[in-house]
Amino acid sequence: MESDHWDNKKSYPTRSRKRFVLWLLGGILCFSFLVIGSYRLINGFQYWQNNKQVRDSYIKTIEKLRLEQQILKEELDKIQHNNLTKERLARELGYIKPGETVYKIIPSK
Repeated sequence: MESDHWDNKKSYPTRSRKRFVLWLLGGILCFSFLVIGSYRLINGFQYWQNNKQVRDSYIKTIEKLRLEQQILKEELDKIQHNNLTKERLARELGYIKPGETVYKIIPSK
């Protein structure tokens, strides 16, 4: 009977080693998944940040273009509807109305 008792004690360390090896392999596997997941998370975060910066620059560009568009619309409205602006532009470009007489004054030397 005593020999059976010793046999059980001898087999116990073997089970313990197997469990330790399984736990060790499981830990290594979990650690490797954690490292790979962290690496992918960091790359994903950097990709997200880069895309956010690109998006922000696009938004700024769009706002500048909208402001420029508004200024050009106002200028076009002035040209189309304001008689004084029409007159000034016509004179700057050298246009004359039908029936007008143009006098050029040449300074003497």
